[in-house]
Amino acid sequence: FGHNECPDPGIPLNGRRFGNNFQLGNSISVVCEEGFIKTQGADTITCHLEDGNVMWSGPIPRCEAPCGGHYSGPSGIILSPGWPGYYKDSLSCEWVIEAEAGRSIKISFDRSVQHY
Repeated sequence: FGHNECPDPGIPLNGRRFGNNFQLGNSISVVCEEGFIKTQGADTITCHLEDGNVMWSGPIPRCEAPCGGHYSGPSGIILSPGWPGYYKDSLSCEWVIEAEAGRSIKISFDRSVQHY
């Protein structure tokens, strides 16, 4: 990268980056894949000048599986925190899953193991 360009911030694990121009004044944004939430950073970061240095306005967002929460959508995915890696020791996650009156809830478990 040069005088008017920020370093490549990379593409976050479990997310998609929009924008490939890292020149001063340009922005990139990140959208997390289904089942993941942003745990760090803003939706959009901008390459700007700060104290004479060309840098991103913040860290690139991280996309991680949440540990528990409330779910009421018609369908979706709940992932293990740390996915696709390991979860922390003694982690206890609680989910509240609600359906409309008269509707049922179907839960399917995918026990496939991915090796890297």
